[in-house]
Amino acid sequence: MTASPSTASKAETTRSAAMATLPATAALTVLTVVTAAGMGRLFNSTSYLGPVVGAAVGAHALAWLWRRLGVRSAAALLLSAAGVLLVTTWVALPHTTVLGLPSGTTFNQMASQLSQARQQLQELTTPAPVTTGFLLGSALIVGIVAVLGDWAAFRHRSTLEATVPSLALFIYTAALGTSRGRTLAVAIYLAALIGFVLVSESSRRASTMPWLTSRARRGLTPLLRGGATLGVIAVAAALVVGPNLPGARSAAAVDLRHLTQPGPSQRTTISPLVDIRSQLVKPTDVELFTVASTTRTYWRLTSLDTFDGAIWSANQSYRTAGVELPSASAAAPAGVAPGVKQAFSISNLASVWAPAAYRPSRLVGIPNASYNPESGSIITPSATPDGLTYQVTSDVPHLDGAELTQDGTVPAGTDVAHYLALPGGIPESIRQTAAQIVRGQTTDYGKSLALQNWFRDNFRYNLNVPPGHDDNAMLRFLSARQGYCEQFAGTYAVMARSIGLPTRVAVGFTPGQVAGDAFYHVRALNAHAWPEVLLGRYGWVSFEPTPGRGEPGAEAYTGVAAAQAGPTDTPPQSTTGTSASPAPTTPAPLPTPKPQPNVVHAGPTVRHAGHFPLTGVAALGVVVLLALAWVVGIPLLARRRRQRRRAAARGPDRVMVAWAEAADSLALMGVGRQPSETLQEHARRAAGSRVAPSEVPPALSTLAQDASVASYAAGPLGTEVVSRSVVAAAVIEGAVWNRATRWQRLRWRLDPRQLFRASRHDGGWNGRDPERRGPERRGPDRSPRVSRRA
Repeated sequence: MTASPSTASKAETTRSAAMATLPATAALTVLTVVTAAGMGRLFNSTSYLGPVVGAAVGAHALAWLWRRLGVRSAAALLLSAAGVLLVTTWVALPHTTVLGLPSGTTFNQMASQLSQARQQLQELTTPAPVTTGFLLGSALIVGIVAVLGDWAAFRHRSTLEATVPSLALFIYTAALGTSRGRTLAVAIYLAALIGFVLVSESSRRASTMPWLTSRARRGLTPLLRGGATLGVIAVAAALVVGPNLPGARSAAAVDLRHLTQPGPSQRTTISPLVDIRSQLVKPTDVELFTVASTTRTYWRLTSLDTFDGAIWSANQSYRTAGVELPSASAAAPAGVAPGVKQAFSISNLASVWAPAAYRPSRLVGIPNASYNPESGSIITPSATPDGLTYQVTSDVPHLDGAELTQDGTVPAGTDVAHYLALPGGIPESIRQTAAQIVRGQTTDYGKSLALQNWFRDNFRYNLNVPPGHDDNAMLRFLSARQGYCEQFAGTYAVMARSIGLPTRVAVGFTPGQVAGDAFYHVRALNAHAWPEVLLGRYGWVSFEPTPGRGEPGAEAYTGVAAAQAGPTDTPPQSTTGTSASPAPTTPAPLPTPKPQPNVVHAGPTVRHAGHFPLTGVAALGVVVLLALAWVVGIPLLARRRRQRRRAAARGPDRVMVAWAEAADSLALMGVGRQPSETLQEHARRAAGSRVAPSEVPPALSTLAQDASVASYAAGPLGTEVVSRSVVAAAVIEGAVWNRATRWQRLRWRLDPRQLFRASRHDGGWNGRDPERRGPERRGPDRSPRVSRRA
């Protein structure tokens, strides 16, 4: 059987319509891909890019295919959603599919990975590692953005609404992502957005022009040329004027990433422990900060005192820090070396914690910093910026084994209960193993040391293991007997608490390498975590269970020589009392860091009297001029173009100009012409609309009839026809504008799309020879007609 002529014609029309949207579909795909690429500011590597871009391209291709096949809107939406899910499983969980189709394992893995990603989203700071859960979430979000954008652009024919999903994702990325590549990302995104708007609008104008195809192309040229010019100006203004506006570089009035209150505050901090592995696997030449110090030690960020079975975190009260930092107790802890001075210079460390030797007692150079004496943590108002310099004085512990053996006893009372707390569900085998390890030890220091030495003697350091320190990760770690500092420190702390030792996890950095400038250069590979045990009057005492690591200055009680990873080597395995790498030579006396040119240094704000902010005023002047040009220029330019068009058009072209202007008025009213409608069909639908003023139906019927005749007339039209059309268009325009509210009229006058509409109509005539007409015309039934003059 063969399809009926009407069915075949309908199928051909559907295919033609889908092919006509190919340029706009390609432009929208580019916009989505650019948005997906911009998500790189959320991650610490580009491994996410291929799968996420694949999801974007696949979603757009499927949406176009459904239009090409004529699938109805509701069914197309369901099929697109299923397609996004399928493409996401292909790019993120291909090993769980069966013959390319999702299986029960696929959905279980997806639920598990997304649940982990949701938890990590609350704990990680950007840039975050590209985990399977984040990859799944990113691919799904980008796929949804693609489907929603396509739906708005081609099912509802709303160009501006089609950009909203990608814009929302771009803003989310900008709010939470790092500052890396910010300017380039904004420029590329704006260019892609403006490009899509121009291509989409030009395609739509071409599909709705009722006159010559050749003139339609000429009419679209001014639209593209003018839109591209406005686009270049907009991008330039965003990149040049925006950053120079007064206050553009000031602290945010509402910081979306760090909402804090002045004064004392209860702050649940993001755990830096989960980011340890991503730091360790970075290129070894990524320098995070430099330190000039009189003592070589670990540079500590914070301590984590709460374990919920999945993550170590901190729940601590912070107070505004002055120069002198308070102590956690009235009596100073025993066995400290006071007055250890350090000068820090931050280069690539994005952290709300400021590194310092434990225990800091004095701070200079970080305005509005906060401090928690219990954990010894310094928090900055926002992530430490590149170029930040500050000075810290610390009372560094200086202990030996004999002292701790004699008086290193865990304090009693409710004050330490928090540091002994463990969640339900900790495997009993962990407690039993810990008890077996410390059997025979009579002091708390002896138990702490025995636990440290058990890890160092029986485990090996290995970065190539799954990240994490939850219950399951601990069991895998204890079974495989290999891992990295996150797992050594976290498992030690849990086992120590299980046998009554109050313990927490410290996070920071090993000393780094001393260079010829006498500075310690701390790189990503120096990221580290270690446990601390509360031992009587000595306070918090650090231990080192991680093989290949050793804290300088702690050798006398840990029995472990100073050791750290070098810039080019993998940390070797070590046993108790051995060193993985020789200690560097003692640095020169503490120098003052030299300020670098064009680097921002944190410090008190200084206002100089008589200084005129020329750059800010000039930028503000440019913005005011642009605003005036917008408010005054757009209405004047649109009016001038209409006058020129009316003066140049003659005969049938003048009738078509009148129709186009009436159609623009109807579009403002919400009854614009659809691509599938003839002029008469559009007129009948608009006249029957509830929002149409009473003057519109008769005038619109007359104008539609005259425009239908003019659209394929071979010769000149009578003067009365032209005059009647012009009058009818004026009646329609006047009725629409008279009925509009004052706000609507203002919004319509300032709408830049009227320039695009004016450019569209310019295709109806030729300024040099208004009467010249081409051989091919398009009649009201949208089929090509050959001019009788030809």
